[in-house]
Amino acid sequence: MFIILTSIVSVAFANTSSRREDTRDEVELQETVTVDQTLANKKLIQGNLTNGLYYADGGKTQKIILTEIDAITGIGLSASKGSNARGLFTAKTIANAPASTVQNLDISSKTISSSNGNVFVSIGFEGSRERNKQTEQHITLSVDAINSGDGQLIGPRDYIQQGFIANGAFLVYDGKQKITGKINKLTTSAPGRGVGFLLYNSANSQANYAQQIFEGEIGEIGSLEVPFNYGIRAYRGGHQIIDKVGSVYGVSAAIDATLNDVWDSLQLIKSVDTVVSHNTQSSNGTYFSYGIQNWSDVGNHDYIGSQVVGVTEKISAYSQYGQAIAIHNKGGNQTIQSLSKYDPNNGKYGVEVSAIAKQSPVGLRVRPRLYDDEHYVKTTTALEGPFYFTDSSLQVMPPTNATTGRPVTYGNSELWFKANPYGSVLSLSPKQGIIIQKGSNEDNTNTWLRLGERDKPYTVRMTADNYINDSGMFAGNGSIRFEAAYLSDNHVLSENQPNIKEPDPNKPDPSSPDDYVLSKNHGYEGRNLTKSQSSVQTEKKLDINFKGLLSSVADRDQPTDQESPTNPNEPIEPEEPKPQPYIDYKYPYGINGPYAKYWAVGGKTGQAPYVYLNKIDTIDGNPIAADRSNASSLNLVVKAYVYENGKNTGVLINSDNFCSGGRCEGKDHVPGWPGSRDDAKLASAFWLLRSAANSIFANEGVENMGSQDYIL
Repeated sequence: MFIILTSIVSVAFANTSSRREDTRDEVELQETVTVDQTLANKKLIQGNLTNGLYYADGGKTQKIILTEIDAITGIGLSASKGSNARGLFTAKTIANAPASTVQNLDISSKTISSSNGNVFVSIGFEGSRERNKQTEQHITLSVDAINSGDGQLIGPRDYIQQGFIANGAFLVYDGKQKITGKINKLTTSAPGRGVGFLLYNSANSQANYAQQIFEGEIGEIGSLEVPFNYGIRAYRGGHQIIDKVGSVYGVSAAIDATLNDVWDSLQLIKSVDTVVSHNTQSSNGTYFSYGIQNWSDVGNHDYIGSQVVGVTEKISAYSQYGQAIAIHNKGGNQTIQSLSKYDPNNGKYGVEVSAIAKQSPVGLRVRPRLYDDEHYVKTTTALEGPFYFTDSSLQVMPPTNATTGRPVTYGNSELWFKANPYGSVLSLSPKQGIIIQKGSNEDNTNTWLRLGERDKPYTVRMTADNYINDSGMFAGNGSIRFEAAYLSDNHVLSENQPNIKEPDPNKPDPSSPDDYVLSKNHGYEGRNLTKSQSSVQTEKKLDINFKGLLSSVADRDQPTDQESPTNPNEPIEPEEPKPQPYIDYKYPYGINGPYAKYWAVGGKTGQAPYVYLNKIDTIDGNPIAADRSNASSLNLVVKAYVYENGKNTGVLINSDNFCSGGRCEGKDHVPGWPGSRDDAKLASAFWLLRSAANSIFANEGVENMGSQDYIL
C-alpha cells in the first residue's frame, strides 16, 4: 500500500487582502487499502483505483476511521456488477473464508463521490449459504453530500437479473449493511441513473436474509432535476429499513419493493416527507412511472413479503409519454401510513396523492401479477390515516398470471382504509372515485373494498361527481359524508318536468345501465385510457344492478274503485302485466328532476355522487352474530355547503339558510300555531337526506336505503 501526501500552499480568500495557507494534506491512494487505517483533518482523500479506495474480504475485520475530511473521491472504479461489484468502500465474503468479512467505517466528510454508481457495497454472494459467513458492513456517517457517479440505466420491467446488474450508492448483495448517522444529500451524476439504496437478495443466500438498515436522517435522495432511476429499492426479498427521509426522487419508481420470490421480505420506510417519480423517458418500456410500488409476493412457495411506508406530505407520479401510478401494488401486503394531520380548517386533508400522465394517470391501483400458484396470495393495500387524492382515481383489479395476463383464482385484491392517530378521512377531488372490479373466482368475490374496522370507523368525503363503484365485495364500518348541495332558485321548471314516455324496446333496460351511461356521467371519455389499462371503465357488461332505482311501481295502498266494488267471493282473474313507463332521468332531486326546488347533495353543474356496493359481507367474514356486532355498517352524514353555479360558496347549511323556494323569508313562513315546526325547513331537510340515501345502492347483503319508486 502506497500513500502520497501533498500540501496545498496558497488559498485566496475573497474580499480580503490577507492570504491564508491551508497546510492540511491531500492523500493520494496508490493502492486499494485492505488493512485498518485512520486519517483525520485532511483536505482530500482520492484514488484512481479499479477496486475502490477501501476493500475487505477473506473473513477478516477491517476498521477505517476518516474524520474531518473535506472530500473523498474515487475514479476509475470497475464497472463489474453483481457479486463482483465494487464501490469506494467494499466488503465481501469469499467461499473459502474461515469466517464472515466485517468492515467497520466511521466517516465524517463534507463530500463523498464515486464514478461507477456504487459508494458503499456489502457482498455476501459466495459462501453465504453458511450463516457464519454473511458479510457485515457497519457504517457511521456524517456527510453533507454523497454523489454515486454514473450508474446503470434500467427500465421498470422486472426480471431476475435486473438486481444483479444494478448499481446502488448503498448496495447490499446478499450481505448485511447497517448505516447510522446523517446525510444531507444523496445524488447521482446523470438523471435516471442508478439507485440510491439497493438491497438484493439472491436465491443463493439460503442461510439468512440480506439486510440494509439506515438509522438516522437523509435530507434528499436524488432531486427533481437529477433523480435516480429508483430512489429506494428492495429486490427479491430481504429486510430494508430506513428511518427518515426528506424527499426521494426516482424515474421508474421513487420507492420500490419488487419481485420477492426468495425468502420473506420487509421494506420499511418509517418516515418520508415527499415521494416523487418523474419520468420524461420516451421509449416504450422505460416511460412508466410509479411513486410507491410493491411486489413483495409473486406466489412462490410461502415467501410472503410486505411493504410499509410512512409519508408526511405527498406522493406523486408523472410520466410525459407513458403511464403514471402514484401507489401501485402488484402482489403482497402494502401499507401506506399518513403522518399528516387531518385539519380541514387549515386546508390540510392528509397526505396528497396525485398522478399526471400522457396515458392513463392512476392515483392507486391494486392488481396482483402472480408467477406461481404455490399458495393463495393475499394482496392488500392499506391506507392508514387521512389521504387526499387530487386528480386521479383508485382502482382494484382481480389477480392475473404475470406471464399470460389471464385472470387467476389463487389470490385476492383488496383496498382497506384504516384510521390512525392522524385522522380517518379520505378526500376526493371532483370527478374522482373508487372502482372495484368484479372478482375472478367462481362467485366474483376476490376483489374487496374495506372501510374502517369494527371499533374504528373511516369516512369518505363526497363532493360533486365523486363515486364508489364496487362490483366486488364490501365490508367495514364507515361513513359517507356528503359535502356539496344546491337549491334551485325556482319551483319545478318546465324543462325539469319528468319526461315520461312509453317503453322503447330498442332502449336498454334502465335497471342495467351500459358502460356508455357511466362513462358519460363520470367523464371517462377523453382521458385516453387504453382498454387493458382501464377495463374496469370500459367493460361491456358491468355488474351493476340498479334494480328499483329507475322504475316506478303501482301504489299498493290505493283503494278499490267504490263505483264498482269487487265481489270478494269471486275469483280474481290475473291481469296481463302492463309495460311500465320509461323515466328518462336518474335523480328526481337532481338538476333534471321534478324536485329541483329542494336541497340535494351534489353540485348543480355535475353528477350527484353515488355509491354502488355489489355484495356486502360481515366485518370479520363470519356469519352475522345475534347482536349484529360484526355487521358491516355505512352511515350517511350530510355536511353540505351551498353551491351556486357549480362553485362552493363556503356557506355551510344550517337552520338559518336551510329553506326552499324563498318560503323562509319574513314572518309568514312559520305555519300553524306559534312555536310549531318550520315545515319548509323540514321538507328541505327530508329531501336532502333522502337524496343522500338515494345515492347509495347495495345489490346484496343489506336492505337498500332508498328507492326512487317511493319518492315518485
